[in-house]
Amino acid sequence: MLIQNRYDGFSGELYAIRENKPRKSEITWLVWKAKEEGSPVCELACGAGRLTIPLAERGFEVVGMDLSKTLIEHANGRLKSLPAEVAQRARFVQGDLRQFDLGQQFPFIFIFFGGFEHLIEPEEYRSSLMCIRKHLEPNGLLEIEFMAPSGPKEYFEEPRIVDKEQGRIESLDINYTERTTLWWVDAKRYCCKTEMWVRHDDGREEYHECQSASWAFTLDEIPPLMSECGFRVEQILGAHEYPLRLPEPGDVAWIMDARLI
Repeated sequence: MLIQNRYDGFSGELYAIRENKPRKSEITWLVWKAKEEGSPVCELACGAGRLTIPLAERGFEVVGMDLSKTLIEHANGRLKSLPAEVAQRARFVQGDLRQFDLGQQFPFIFIFFGGFEHLIEPEEYRSSLMCIRKHLEPNGLLEIEFMAPSGPKEYFEEPRIVDKEQGRIESLDINYTERTTLWWVDAKRYCCKTEMWVRHDDGREEYHECQSASWAFTLDEIPPLMSECGFRVEQILGAHEYPLRLPEPGDVAWIMDARLI
């Protein structure tokens, strides 16, 4: 069984703290798309509102959904610190990307930062796309950022250490040592395990471990999948470098726009 627990509990708390700042270019892109497609906007796999809240601050009605209770609690906590007119434009919901009901439709839905690839079985991402269809207005746009190209570049079944880091998180009064390990489960799925050794300022020591699995999409399999689920791919662009451009070898991510048909 593949474990997916990277975004709950202590791991979720850390993710909410460390992954809370959007790049200006990301927001510029999303504001442009939201103006083109219209409001309200929905972000699926929204985390702690890293992208959703800036859209609300810029005047858009937004709904964010994430599977993690920890991250949704953080997102709702951030709303409390915002001006009332901003907070009332945002709504956060805990929900499962494979099957959900938000009770409304949207002209624009997006999934960024690899959230879609955490669906690791074909029936899961097909179920998700069919559910997204029900939440899009006629001719609505779905935008997905695929992060799979940044997965392991070669196949290996034995875990390999790919990153080590030491640091401090002032808001939690902790110092930490972190180690990340990757390995392939099969030809399409790979796992990431992060271990963290934590020392609190009061001397307490803790060990935390989390794991997630991802599906490694390729460029040529995205259009047939979207067509099968009732979407027409309008463009696939290389991501993370703005302005976006056509995909190139070595890209760490792609952004796909697919129109409901």
